[in-house]
Amino acid sequence: MSRIDKIENKILDYQNEIISLTRIEEELWSYHPDNPDRIDVKDSYQKIKDNIYDLELKIDEKKEEILIVKNEGDLSNNDWEGFDHMNNNPHKK
Repeated sequence: MSRIDKIENKILDYQNEIISLTRIEEELWSYHPDNPDRIDVKDSYQKIKDNIYDLELKIDEKKEEILIVKNEGDLSNNDWEGFDHMNNNPHKK
């Protein structure tokens, strides 16, 4: 790697760090007391907690659904290929 490449890589590192810090700065400004359109932290916090709770419930429901499917047996379309359903022949060809 040439000296120029090293310098250019360092510039890229600095630019990436600026991008990262700018995102944080923008997020913080959303809640900053001097921002006239600031987000209410307490309200926002509760909404996030409610969303997390709802998602955890959805995860639990899907886990229960998986258990039901496992107990019933999950035959996908590939599992049924080769069976003759039209002529009442339940055996694979």
